[in-house]
Amino acid sequence: MEDVGITTIKKLMCISFVLSGLTLTVLVYVTTVQKTNIKPRARFSMVKKPMSEVGTKIAVAPKSVTTNDSSLSTGRRNYGSFQEPLITNGTRHITSLSDGDTSVCHMTIVVRGYILHFRDLQPKNRVTWCSNHSCNVSLIYTSNLTDILNANVTFFSHLSRLPPARDLLYLVEHRRPDQRYVLMSYETPLRVARNTTLPFKFARSFHHWQATYDPSSEIPMTYGRFRPLRINQSEPKSQRNYFKLKSKMVAFVSSNCIHAKWRRLDFVLELQKYIPIDIYGLCGNLTCDVLGNCTTILKQYKFILALENSPCRGYISEKFWNAIWKFQSVAIAWGANPKDYENFTPPQSYVYVENFRSIESLAGFIKNIGENETAYNSYHRWRAKYRVEMPEDLVKQPNNEQLCQTVDRYLAERPNGNNGNKIRFKDTNGRDWIKTCRIPVHTQMERFPIPVT
Repeated sequence: MEDVGITTIKKLMCISFVLSGLTLTVLVYVTTVQKTNIKPRARFSMVKKPMSEVGTKIAVAPKSVTTNDSSLSTGRRNYGSFQEPLITNGTRHITSLSDGDTSVCHMTIVVRGYILHFRDLQPKNRVTWCSNHSCNVSLIYTSNLTDILNANVTFFSHLSRLPPARDLLYLVEHRRPDQRYVLMSYETPLRVARNTTLPFKFARSFHHWQATYDPSSEIPMTYGRFRPLRINQSEPKSQRNYFKLKSKMVAFVSSNCIHAKWRRLDFVLELQKYIPIDIYGLCGNLTCDVLGNCTTILKQYKFILALENSPCRGYISEKFWNAIWKFQSVAIAWGANPKDYENFTPPQSYVYVENFRSIESLAGFIKNIGENETAYNSYHRWRAKYRVEMPEDLVKQPNNEQLCQTVDRYLAERPNGNNGNKIRFKDTNGRDWIKTCRIPVHTQMERFPIPVT
């Protein structure tokens, strides 16, 4: 019995010794982490190299960066981290664009995050020539943060989350005075605020410009626009009798039935009680092939409902432009502000929902116009003076025209010049972005734009 007791005591002493060793190890680890002032998870946010080592190599990036090979290569990728530049081959110049510089302009524009959601249709890096300023522009799609340190202009796309706060701080601290950061988005902040909202300390010190669907942004990336026809350009379609070409009244096309920021489908169903509306897509019982017969089918309708998923300033999506141009109908529009439709769409090409005091009165107006040949054709007179332009492929954005607009904007500010202009930033967490919508980001608009009756 005594031997058993001694054995038990020895076992307890061993267990106590092991536990003491583990406690000491934990205390040493916590003390080390506190001294370095790095959270345990943050220790692994950099890949291969610590921040200090990267900073030593990159912080004093030269005004001109040139490599030997003349071909462009996408190189290796590592999303959301500092590594070697993504473009490992090719010539890249970042030059000082001062008032006295008469040499050819070379600029590098980076788009960060745009390739993450288009893995099957990834845009290609390319070089664009902007003749207005004799400027050679290299466009690079990458999520390698090191490339941002070597660019003149960087577009931060809404398609991926912004870098973590630690990386943002590093970018801001090592940003040269001649570099510009741009918020880029085709969606409204009501839908992408999670990807575009900055930490509080960077809210008014990060983005210089915006490149969005809003025509009033510094680099407009609109879904469509109308342009006057040239004097010698005729528009025979304007002489058509559109009233006789169309046999049906109203169509609504949507597969987003529950994720709109207001009760859009309920609004359509309420309007359907007063006038016939055919609903295509997952929200209705009719179908058409977007790549096939959909255009032919929808051209039969006098009106197309162009109701946006979010009520935000300047947000006039492809729904509107397809309605008036692709389907050659009259748009029943709602989403952007009234002045946006007045300023940025063809005159008398649409019926604006909020101009009516109720859904019933809106339906009565549509019915009267749709049954009156002269009145209906008056909504197509604009075709004699204007045409509509729409981007061919959103995956290839920014397009060449937008790149040259970026050059115009960049040179207008003369970042390396001696004009003494103060650098201005956008309040993208507030009035310049988040607050451009008529409802708060994290709420749903429960009411209709207009009452039922």
